[in-house]
Amino acid sequence: MEVPTSRGPCLNQLRLVLDRCTNWSFEKRRMVGWLCLLSIGIFGVSPETRIPLECAKRVLDPEAFESYPWGRVACKSLMNSIKIASYTGKKSYTLCGLVHVLLIWAYEAIVGVGELYGNKKRFGEAKEDNEEEEGEEEEDEEKEIPLLSWGGGRPRFEFKDFIATEKKTHSKIRVRHFFPQLSDELNPEWDDEVTDEEVDNLLEDLKHNRLDENAWDNDSDKNETVEKKITKQAKKRKDFYGVSAADKSRNMKKKVLAKEAEAVENRHGEGGDQ
Repeated sequence: MEVPTSRGPCLNQLRLVLDRCTNWSFEKRRMVGWLCLLSIGIFGVSPETRIPLECAKRVLDPEAFESYPWGRVACKSLMNSIKIASYTGKKSYTLCGLVHVLLIWAYEAIVGVGELYGNKKRFGEAKEDNEEEEGEEEEDEEKEIPLLSWGGGRPRFEFKDFIATEKKTHSKIRVRHFFPQLSDELNPEWDDEVTDEEVDNLLEDLKHNRLDENAWDNDSDKNETVEKKITKQAKKRKDFYGVSAADKSRNMKKKVLAKEAEAVENRHGEGGDQ
């Protein structure tokens, strides 16, 4: 493969191998395919980025490779990529790992995103003539699997515009919860994993619908809300005192200035009498 044994290959090197491996044995060609799978599907890195050597070596043992928990590796790569992503001063950023999981989660959890931008396949479309005759067996066979229910594609849209449209149409952001019941499998624990209290609290808030409904409002909406709140508070003060807070403050300043002027005149008058 003409790849240094001290480092894992990158996708650009693997593409060159694909052109000359047609006459190789099945086992060697399968290794090349697995390496491509690691680069594209598991780690989701750029073509110039190398696969970790310890992971690339696993293709040498087919049984070890197929029994390894690659799903966990892909999701951890995605989570680490999200944690280190910089959201300031950039119009876009690149995520690594199995990004399809995040995309499908958005389609399934945020109902409007799935309706407007998703490409969902149709499962279990019952025919009108024999709808009642099929029974439960067919329903079990045609049960949807989220990871297999959506087609490919990379839709592009402004999330702020989507939020504004969703609120205007439905008066809220429609969110579907996956785990309505408490379960020990909701947040599995791994032997070498450090507990993150903030993540656990976020899961609990999502599960019990305790998130702030205005958390995703843009700055203009927040400023407008604050201004309305201030206006209402000022009106309440005016109704209570008979004048607005601003008028009351101006009146207080006038009284203070009048007293100061009166005191100065009195001092000058006393000086003239002497």
